[in-house]
Amino acid sequence: MKRYVLTLALSMIASFSEANNGNDGFVNISNFQLWTNIYNNTQIRVIISGDTYYNPSNCSNPDSYMVSTALSEKLQDRIYSTLLSATLAQKPVVLRVENNGCENNRPRIMLVIIQ
Repeated sequence: MKRYVLTLALSMIASFSEANNGNDGFVNISNFQLWTNIYNNTQIRVIISGDTYYNPSNCSNPDSYMVSTALSEKLQDRIYSTLLSATLAQKPVVLRVENNGCENNRPRIMLVIIQ
C-alpha cells in the first residue's frame, strides 16, 4: 500500500512539473516577487518579471496573481509559507490559477507547489 501511495504521489509531482502552459490552470514561474500586507484583510500577491500572466477569467488588472481570500486563513498562511520558502531557496513554483474568478481584479491563486 505504501508503494502505491508513493507511486501515485510521484506521478502527481511529475505531472505538475510538466504543466507549464497555463491551459490547464497550472503555471510555472521562476522569477517572482512576493508581496503581502499587514491589514485586517490579508492579501498575498505574486508578481512575475518579464512574462505574460495567464488570465483565464479575463480579470481587469492582470499585473500579478493574488491568493484567493475565499481559502481559509490556514490555507492562505500555508501558501504564503510555501511561496516564501521558494523565494528564499530561489526555487521555481507551480501556481494553480482559478479558471473562473478573480481576486482584487487579478488572476486568483488556489494552490502552490515548489518544484
